[in-house]
Amino acid sequence: MSRYFILLLFCINPIISWAQSQKISPDLRKFKADDKEVEFFLIFDQHDLSHIHPEASKKEKGRLVHQSLVQQAEITQEEVRIFLQQKQIPFHSFYLVNTIFIKSNLEIVEALSKFDQVKKVIPHSKNIMKQFPVESYEHKGRSVPFVTWGLELIRADEVWKLGIKGQGVVVGGQDTGYDWSHPALKNGYRGWLEDFVDHRYNWFDAINEINQLHQDSIIMESNNPCGLQIRFPCDDDQIHSHGTHTMGTMVGYDPILDLHIGVAPEAKWIGVRNMERGYGTPYTYLAGFEWFLAPTDLDGNDPDPDLAPDVINNSWACPPMEGCYKENFYIIETAIENLRRAGIVVVVSAGNEGRAGCETIQNPPAIFESSFTVGSVDANDSLSDFSSRGPVVIDSSFRIKPNVTAPGRGVLSSQQNGKYGFLSGTSMAGPHVAGVVALIISANPDLKGRVELIESIIEKSAVTKTDANLCIPSSRGVSQNALYGFGRIDAYEAVMLALSSTTFSEQKVTISGIICSPNPVRERLFISWPAKARLNDLYILDITGKNIMHRSIANELSLDLDVKEIPGGLYIIVAHGDSHYFSEKFIVQH
Repeated sequence: MSRYFILLLFCINPIISWAQSQKISPDLRKFKADDKEVEFFLIFDQHDLSHIHPEASKKEKGRLVHQSLVQQAEITQEEVRIFLQQKQIPFHSFYLVNTIFIKSNLEIVEALSKFDQVKKVIPHSKNIMKQFPVESYEHKGRSVPFVTWGLELIRADEVWKLGIKGQGVVVGGQDTGYDWSHPALKNGYRGWLEDFVDHRYNWFDAINEINQLHQDSIIMESNNPCGLQIRFPCDDDQIHSHGTHTMGTMVGYDPILDLHIGVAPEAKWIGVRNMERGYGTPYTYLAGFEWFLAPTDLDGNDPDPDLAPDVINNSWACPPMEGCYKENFYIIETAIENLRRAGIVVVVSAGNEGRAGCETIQNPPAIFESSFTVGSVDANDSLSDFSSRGPVVIDSSFRIKPNVTAPGRGVLSSQQNGKYGFLSGTSMAGPHVAGVVALIISANPDLKGRVELIESIIEKSAVTKTDANLCIPSSRGVSQNALYGFGRIDAYEAVMLALSSTTFSEQKVTISGIICSPNPVRERLFISWPAKARLNDLYILDITGKNIMHRSIANELSLDLDVKEIPGGLYIIVAHGDSHYFSEKFIVQH
């Protein structure tokens, strides 16, 4: 009997060893055994968030997603964390994607692969290339307009006339950092409280080392103009002010010059630095995404999902040179999917490789179905030559991208030290879309957290654009193509569609058959309702909720209101009785 027992062990041990070895990426085995530092991710089972109800409020979604992911990470990563702590091996644990980032050696890689909870071990970067395709920028000596051409093209200025300017919405940006004190950005920064500034929960720096893609990477912190792991917003791109420029396009307004550069000038903004002078890594990009799910204080403590932004702009790409390749694509993809579950719209730029033709949307995060991908048009409303095109072939999905296009060539926006300048790229187009998201939510707060509905509104309201060479016919209908997506965004039409959208909360209105016309209205507004409603009072509220008119309507079935003296803008009618009520939105246009 003992002989057979020994033989059985002999047969099982090689199987266990083979299974463990299969966890380790072949690319990790290319490192030498005596390499003292290897960067890698430990991958654990990802949490299923399908139980998050799509029609829950944004706060409910954020709290549930955060709680679920943190609990999953704590349970599955516990034994590995203890091992690493005992070995005094530095590591960073993530929960947005259930993974641990480690710098160690191949011996530790082998040891960690033996943990049952570890499903895969992959390198942080497959390879590093010392080349960087510089984004297309243009500086043009034009006179400074009061409203930039891009804002006029998408009709953002027409939305402002309705009183809708992004109030009540928070936009997030992750980039090269931000000059928060710029005249066009300061009043919109959520951390600026008029007489003092509080960067807690409003700023996060994911940069803790000089990126090795720089020629000066052997020189430490002193070579970065902002420093490392800084505790206040700073833009380390001294040439282009890339981050500052993108934020200006989302929310910028200079009250001294009366200069409008931002789509949603009354939205608030928060920010992350996820690139070191233009270079990021999967680690820094994931760290930024995770912070946005539940912003923290400046020491990374006390995360609060209630303070998460409504939309995140991502004017960056992670090409192979920065460490993104097929085996680790899903790290960023999973991060975006989980943020969407939390009710956050993730806007990304398509890329600037369009001159090479079709199939040039090829890097994360633009390639993913869960990303809302944006291409670029110029002032003639034509596709910019640099704007990357679909379909996406790098992952063999052949999905049609981009989703939409927006102004991206010769865009005027903020730059460091109070300056303004023109830049070009899909990096400039994406912020226009993030700003439109803010206008949509500001117009209809019930849409907050409804990611799919918001994206659908932007796509359906876009101006259809086409070209002789569409790369391939659309697989999702003739309205979307691989150059313009569903078309060039139209902020005014998007807001109109948002105002008419029926959301979950609106479905709670207990009566139908309401007539409110004309809408928009100039002088007289006629309102009627069915007799069964038995309403007592009717109020007209402005967009801030302030009551500007009250009428007693007991025993009435209609009301004819003179609105000539009411300023132009968006208003809400609220009427109620003992058991019924209704609410309707209308617009005054003089």
